[in-house]
Amino acid sequence: MNRFVAGALAGLMVGSLGATTGSAQPSIYVGGGPSIPIGEYGDFAKTGWLAVAGLVVPVGPKGRSIGGELMYGSNKHDDTSGDKTNLPGAFGFLQYRAGDPSRAGVYFFGQAGVLNHQYKPGGTGLSDENEWGFSVGGGAGVDVPVGGVTIFVEGRVMTRSGTNFIPLMAGIGIPIGRR
Repeated sequence: MNRFVAGALAGLMVGSLGATTGSAQPSIYVGGGPSIPIGEYGDFAKTGWLAVAGLVVPVGPKGRSIGGELMYGSNKHDDTSGDKTNLPGAFGFLQYRAGDPSRAGVYFFGQAGVLNHQYKPGGTGLSDENEWGFSVGGGAGVDVPVGGVTIFVEGRVMTRSGTNFIPLMAGIGIPIGRR
């Protein structure tokens, strides 16, 4: 499954490069922040962390972009035995950014992909569990261009059968290619 995910994400990223418009500029980004478990997952998992890295490529009419993203996070559990859940995933997304890209602006996005719920039992003596599943999410953020890069803050809601969480992220986008 890991090869499938890597291949699908690579295909999305390479395929999206040909879709850029003349004035558009692809960017790579990295970010991270707290990951707050909700629903059933929140019954046993504590607030953890989530990190992302990806590629966003403007396409079509002004403000629209597509992209691909890899993520990895971890949440410890409420018990004292050292249990935790790791959350690697790969996603494609559609994004809309309002306003002039040379100024601070608001963006909205929806994403779909795969998320792996990796249970690590700590000192309980139980076996590790490793389960990939389809996942969707969405959110909104604010980005601000600063000296050739873009700083962003955003909130998301991510869901995957029994594993739901709210990441709050901050990060930086770095343009690639020529304008």
